Amino acid sequence: MGAVLTALVVLTLVAGPTKPPASLGSPKQEEPAQATPAQPKCPPPPATRCPDADTSLARALAWVAEPAPEEIRALAVEDLGFLGDARVLNTLALLILDPSPTVQLASVRAVRTYPMTRAEEILANVVRHPYPSEAVKLYALESLAFQRTRSARQFLEHVRDGGQYSTRLQAAARQTLQRAWSATPAPAPKAPPPTKP
Repeated sequence: MGAVLTALVVLTLVAGPTKPPASLGSPKQEEPAQATPAQPKCPPPPATRCPDADTSLARALAWVAEPAPEEIRALAVEDLGFLGDARVLNTLALLILDPSPTVQLASVRAVRTYPMTRAEEILANVVRHPYPSEAVKLYALESLAFQRTRSARQFLEHVRDGGQYSTRLQAAARQTLQRAWSATPAPAPKAPPPTKP
């Protein structure tokens, strides 16, 4: 048995120290691997995004719904008008009934920028509705002039001649009709006087 033990010891000394398995040791204990050039990682492909108009619309609607001071909300509502996207008209119609008069006026200003039938309907409904303040109704009447349609003119004539509207609304309708649809053309600009040599 001693010969077998001696043979094992001799073989161990000749073979050298054994390496620990790679799974148990750290990389420092193993032989260094051949260095491979570091390849830059490619960025992941971008997720499919909405078109910019949809993203802008979603952000603007989120800012309108965000609880904030009324001045900030009013600016966000006016921004909806600057987008020029007709999909916001129904939201603006709801915002006209907001408890804040500042937001109500901003909603009418935003609706005013859309020269379309739905915007005209909203402005006429503001005048008919009992909830908005008289200042908002006056602004809606003035805004109808920007629609430049026959139906807007007919509605203004109805307000002017109708007895169910206040005298201030009737006067505003009369003034809007005179300014927007007056029969007299604007005077021609005068020619500049000749210069003497």
